[in-house]
Formats: sequence, C-alpha cells, structure tokens
Amino acid sequence: MRSKKLKKAFTLVELVVVIAVIAVLAGVSVGAYFGITETANRSAAFQHVKQMNDMLVMAKISDGKANNTFHEARRDVQKQGLDPVTLKEFGTYKYGWVPASDSKDVDKFVIVNSVKKDGKYEIVAPYEDETTDVSNIFIVAKNTDDLKGDFSYYLHDDFASET
Repeated sequence: MRSKKLKKAFTLVELVVVIAVIAVLAGVSVGAYFGITETANRSAAFQHVKQMNDMLVMAKISDGKANNTFHEARRDVQKQGLDPVTLKEFGTYKYGWVPASDSKDVDKFVIVNSVKKDGKYEIVAPYEDETTDVSNIFIVAKNTDDLKGDFSYYLHDDFASET
C-alpha cells in the first residue's frame, strides 16, 4: 500500500497571526521613530537659540550696544553663520526675539509656543526667561497664516500675502 505524503504548509490562521504581529511591531517602531525625531528637532532648536544668544552677546561686546530691532539682531547673527529667519521650526514652536527695553537689557532669542496653553503663550527656551508680554516678542511670519496671536511680527524675506 502506498502511503500518502502530507505536504507541510502554513495554515491561513498562522499567516494572519504572523502578519498581525509584524503590523504591531511596525506600528511601535514608527511611533518611536517619530518621537525620537521630535526630540532631536527640539534639541536642535534649543541649541540654535543658545548659539544665537551667545552670538548676540559677542556682538554686543564688540559694538558696545544692544540691538533695538529684529533686523539688527538678525544681521549680528548672520555675520556669524546662522539666520533666525531660515532656521527650521518644529511644530507650533517658533523662534522669537525680545528687544532691549528701557527697563530691561534683553536683546535675546527665545522659542515660544505659538498656540496658547491654559490661556497663555509658553516661552519654552531659555527656561529662565520671565518674559510674559508676548506683544514684545517678534516672530517670523512666512505668510498671512502665521499672523495669528498677540506677537509682533518680522516678515520673512519671501513673505507671501493672499491676494
């Protein structure tokens, strides 16, 4: 008598289970990747603000005066290799600049959340910043959609207005 040879193969249920496991692993790894990317972007932005503020301090020592306009602050930073107008922003966080005033010698760059949190705008960096009046903070507007909030604005070189 001839014996029947059984073919070894995966069942449909086994294949579905393997596909489900692969999908779960892919979902977890993609989520982790975006979290790491966001953290890296935020860290880079914090370093840019620190660098730009150091550049402003060096320019102030060299020139003997603080900047009174965003344009002057931008020029001082551009001389040393960074441009606050073209730096990549992350999420709702924007680069801003706080001018020197009669009461405070500020003249520094900050990162500010352009969306209100608990009814207030949050200044993310530098952490020791106590500025609360955001109308005194200049942020870069690239188009009319960016003109939201209580900020002062510096129009991007390629500012595009709706017609």
